[in-house]
Amino acid sequence: MKLKTFTLTALFLFFLIKINAQNPYASTDNIVDINFLVTDGISGQNYEITSENEHYVPSGSNFIFRINLDNSSIEDSVNYFGIQYTLTKLLSDGTPGEILRGITAPVLIPPVKKKKAREGIRPEEYPFLIHGKHTLLNIRYEVKMNLVKYRSRYDYLNETNGYDRLLPGITFYLNASFSSAAFENSSDSFSVLTYPNPSTNFVTFDYTYETTANAVLQQRPLDVTIFNDKGIKVSQYSLASSSTKTNRVSYSLNISHLPKGRYYFQLLHEGKTQIKTILKK
Repeated sequence: MKLKTFTLTALFLFFLIKINAQNPYASTDNIVDINFLVTDGISGQNYEITSENEHYVPSGSNFIFRINLDNSSIEDSVNYFGIQYTLTKLLSDGTPGEILRGITAPVLIPPVKKKKAREGIRPEEYPFLIHGKHTLLNIRYEVKMNLVKYRSRYDYLNETNGYDRLLPGITFYLNASFSSAAFENSSDSFSVLTYPNPSTNFVTFDYTYETTANAVLQQRPLDVTIFNDKGIKVSQYSLASSSTKTNRVSYSLNISHLPKGRYYFQLLHEGKTQIKTILKK
């Protein structure tokens, strides 16, 4: 009996080491949601993974695949799964470039079952997080992903080749952009002060020039494009100046209509672009 208890404890600890990708405090900015569907069919259970076609994550960060389980099967069975994926850099013309990350051995994900965990089988832990180890650049990536089903618990725990690849797989894209650390910058010819931040109703942009600018230059509009925290374009404006001084021009934008959250403001003025991060409260 003691030997059995020791064996089960050892397997459990081994499992925890294997599944150390879990992190309940992970940031939501770089999470890519994958849906793991389990349904009943005529010839038994059906398994499928799905995802949105486009995802937007900050550049300069590591991505995280979050596996969400949707188990509508009524079968009381235990099945063991893994995921295979490749991450490919896309060139400017959209053609595949270097394969930056390729997982040839499945990444373990927890068993799927309906009822309370049986003795010696760890309980379900979904959503499950798979942490990518590649820092994303400011480009587009193609992800190809497949679900595999292990033939036994032994094959699952020991990551053997005893699994069946479930088709069809899925393909989706990661658009890495608008990392505040990578994109917020200042120009050699002028600086921009943005306030208040956080903001409730209005945001003011103060452009201060190092030298006295002529009136025509300062009266030219400020083009503002707003993106949400996923990098999706929300709205666009062309602002006239609200006040002008010798070497400073101010613009004001009403953002009361925006839901609470973090936004990226792309500012275009006199052919120069800057990115500012604004919190809407």
